Amino acid sequence: MAAAPSVVGMLAERLRETWAARLGLSASAILPCASVSEALRLVANAALLPGDAVRMARPGQLAWAAAVLSAGAAFVDVGRLIGGAVDPATRDASPAARLVILGAPAPTGAMDPHDWPAAPGELRLADATLAASLRGQPSAGADLTLIVLRDPDAPGTPLLAALCGAPEDILALQLLAGPSPLPERIVRAALAASQRIDAAAEAAFLLAVVARAERLRSLLTLGPGQRWLPRAGISQAVSCLAADGHALAAAAQSQGYSAEAWGAFPGGGLVRCALVA
Repeated sequence: MAAAPSVVGMLAERLRETWAARLGLSASAILPCASVSEALRLVANAALLPGDAVRMARPGQLAWAAAVLSAGAAFVDVGRLIGGAVDPATRDASPAARLVILGAPAPTGAMDPHDWPAAPGELRLADATLAASLRGQPSAGADLTLIVLRDPDAPGTPLLAALCGAPEDILALQLLAGPSPLPERIVRAALAASQRIDAAAEAAFLLAVVARAERLRSLLTLGPGQRWLPRAGISQAVSCLAADGHALAAAAQSQGYSAEAWGAFPGGGLVRCALVA
């Protein structure tokens, strides 16, 4: 006799159905995960064998490389142009891989799925966790999209992550993941948030993000070798070619913005400021 479904299991399925409906998807096309890292590891372990290669363009999300390396694979960084877009010459010169990780948007504001033609046999995973959306925005240019669900009252920290894709791919990932019950507290909070998110809440969130970006630009004075990049959803980045990115990050922090200076970017570094708190 099959075991009766648990209360948490029923709540989790209801969350899945509610979240999918808000996205215009069937419940079979979305797989909630406890965190972004868990979702990335699940895809990496499903798609990669030790020694496989993954293509990506850096700067990207820091969790990309960690997930690839944890699966015993290696990543090929094709780099970005000064404006933040994927470098087409390096991209086209690099060999096809089992997996391509794309930013939708990337921290530089570029929409990688638009700049990266699909190659036969490559699985395309779009990381849309920076999208200016409370419920996530699946990418039409990818096989799988990683999204997050945010609380309208506290959007700075995602409640849950999820993978979206074709039902057969989501089912395969679900079988690989096995039984992994989400904490009841998180499920209840995510379910309550998903039920509150409507078109008006999404519009208000986007307006708040845009306003924070405009205020940041008015407060910070860029120096020589620094330039604003396109807004990357819920973050705003500055490319630093021959300037001190750490000083700029400190200036943003003094104005109440969470900011960090990242490593190599063509010719210098990157300062990224969060537009949600």
